[in-house]
Amino acid sequence: MLEARGVSKRYGAGWRRRGHLALDGVDLTLGTGEALGVIGQSGSGKSTLARLMMGLEAPSAGDIYWNGQALSDFSSAQWKAFRRAAQIVFQDPAAAFNPRFTLNAAFTAPLRNLCGLNAHAARAKAEGLMAEVGLSPAFLDRYPHALSGGQLQRVAIARALAPDPDILLLDESVSALDVSVQAQVLKLIARLRAERNLTLLFVSHDLAV
Repeated sequence: MLEARGVSKRYGAGWRRRGHLALDGVDLTLGTGEALGVIGQSGSGKSTLARLMMGLEAPSAGDIYWNGQALSDFSSAQWKAFRRAAQIVFQDPAAAFNPRFTLNAAFTAPLRNLCGLNAHAARAKAEGLMAEVGLSPAFLDRYPHALSGGQLQRVAIARALAPDPDILLLDESVSALDVSVQAQVLKLIARLRAERNLTLLFVSHDLAV
C-alpha cells in the first residue's frame, strides 16, 4: 500500500555544500492491514522518514509509492485522494491545534475539504469520532488548553480518523505522555486498528512502546 524505494534526504545541500544527510537509501514496504514499527534513537531520521512517507517533504533521492504510483508523479486529484487515505498524528498534541479555535473548528477543515461535508454533517461526524476515542462530544466546544495532554492526543487521533483513512502514521505519538496515559492511548490505537482495519506505521524511539 505504501512503499519507500531507495529514499534519501539531505538538508542544507547547495552549490559547494553537501549538506546534512538525514536518511540514506531507505527501503520500506507497508502492506494492507499491516502494523509496522520504525524504531530508532533521537536524530536517526525517523520523523524525516515519516514526513517523506506522508508527502509532506520530497526525498532528495528515491521515491515514495502509494498503491504502486510515485507521489512525485501525482496530479492534484491524486494528492487529494492520498490526503484522505493517509493521515498522521504528531508527537506534541498541543502543537497540533490552533489555540485560538475550538476543537470543533479543528475538525472542520478535513471534513469540509476532504469529505465535502456541510457544517451540520461535519459536527455530527465529529461527535461520533469523539465518542469513538472515549471523549464527550461536549469537548468539541472547548479550546485546546482546556484539555489534558492525553485527552488532546485522543482528539488528534479522532481528527486523523475524520476522512476515514486506510493508513494511519503515528510519529512519536505517545512520547509526550506519562506512562499510564501512554498505555491508555496505545490500547485505543490497537482497538481502532482492529475495528477499522487500519494499516499502521508507528514511529518511536522507545522499543517497549
